[in-house]
Amino acid sequence: MAEEQSDRLVAHVRAFGEPIEAVTPAGSLRRCKETVGDLDIWSSHPRKHTPKNVEAISEHILGFPGIDQTLARGETKSVFMLKNGMQVDVRILEKKNFGAALLISTGSEGTQRRLTRPRE
Repeated sequence: MAEEQSDRLVAHVRAFGEPIEAVTPAGSLRRCKETVGDLDIWSSHPRKHTPKNVEAISEHILGFPGIDQTLARGETKSVFMLKNGMQVDVRILEKKNFGAALLISTGSEGTQRRLTRPRE
């Protein structure tokens, strides 16, 4: 179910067209976990785009059919609940930050624990 929803969301974000350069699932779906609690979708745009353009992308994302409730909305992030109960986090990142963000959000669980666990 998560992969099917992710495919639909990725296609919806790509349908915005330019300036979207890349769109991909992240987090537990990208790690091919057996269960996925929420969906993370990361997209990138070139740096030259203004906050107004990023706002237009965000508006498009929140027009996805199947959204039950918008939970949070920021400059580069939209969080919403789908009608099927799945939570989705969509980020709009500058191209230069896309790879690092994808690595941090998708890296192995051990890597994530090392990044977030305080040193002893």
